Amino acid sequence: MKYKKIIDHLNNQIETLNRLKPIVKYQQEALVGNSLEGLDEAVKQEDILLSKIKGEQMMLKEILQKINCDENLGMKEIRLTEFISLKAKEESAELKTLSTLKNRIENLVKEIIGINLQNNFLINHARFLIKEIISAAAASPNNVLLDRRM
Repeated sequence: MKYKKIIDHLNNQIETLNRLKPIVKYQQEALVGNSLEGLDEAVKQEDILLSKIKGEQMMLKEILQKINCDENLGMKEIRLTEFISLKAKEESAELKTLSTLKNRIENLVKEIIGINLQNNFLINHARFLIKEIISAAAASPNNVLLDRRM
C-alpha cells in the first residue's frame, strides 16, 4: 500500500473528529444549562482533541512534502486536495480511499462548525441579555427591580 501512512493519519483525524463532535454538542448543553463546570471540562477536552488533530495534520503535511520531493510532483501548496488532483490519473483504489476519507473529514468539520456557530449564537445572546440587565439595573436608582416585601 503506497499511501498507507496518509490513510492512517486521515483515519486518525476522522476518529478524533468523531470524538470531538459530542463534546461540542455537550458545550451547547452546558451553555443552555448554565453549567460552568461542564463547559470548562468540555473546553479542556476540546483543546486536547484539537491539538491531536493539529499534530495529525502536521505529520500528514510532512508525508505529503516527502512524497512531493521524492516523486517530483511540483505541488504549489502541500495540501491533500492538490495531491489527490495531481495523482488523479492513477485511478488506484488507495487514491479513491484518500478522496473518500478527505470528504468524510470535510463533512465532519462542517457539522462541527455548524454546532460551533449555534454555540456562538448562544454566547452572544447571553452577553446581550447580561448587558440589558446591567443597563436596566444601572439606568435609574428609583427603579425597583425586586419587590423587597416577602
